[in-house]
Amino acid sequence: MEPTAYSVRSYVASASGSGSYLALGLSPRPGAWLEILGVGMPETSLSRIEKSKVKTAIESILGAMLILNSRRKDWLVSRDRTLSVFVTFSRSDQLFYDISPADLNLWQSYSQAFIVFVMGRHREVLVIPIDQLQAIVANLEPRGYGEFKLHLVPQSTGYRFHEAPWTDLSHFHNNYSLLKM
Repeated sequence: MEPTAYSVRSYVASASGSGSYLALGLSPRPGAWLEILGVGMPETSLSRIEKSKVKTAIESILGAMLILNSRRKDWLVSRDRTLSVFVTFSRSDQLFYDISPADLNLWQSYSQAFIVFVMGRHREVLVIPIDQLQAIVANLEPRGYGEFKLHLVPQSTGYRFHEAPWTDLSHFHNNYSLLKM
């Protein structure tokens, strides 16, 4: 059975109409759907706000996106279902991310797929195509809970993954233009 697709606009309308935004102390406005709590790791106000700004930037480039799974609000899919973008956040003093092999395989099933690593604030992101991330983690072993544990390390030329020191991620730094490939 195919998951229900929620358009960003209808999600805002339905959530605003139910009064759930008022219960959270949020005002119903465009993009307010991004502030609804997701599942998984608890979100902080900072992560919600910064991911919201990143998602708004993505939609300004790609147009309205769908949320195919109401429990995975950080996973956006184009209306024609050919492009997938997953947004993940870490505080700037940690830069730690965990990615499951199952998610990578799922995202790779799209014609185009990306993961956007938000590094503490919306103005600091890495936009990495899933196939290139898959190539980076190909020689790594999943750890704890069967996930790839990735730590970003700043360096003079950009960023690299601690677990894959050969990586040069400078091309992906704030490179939203990759989404239009």
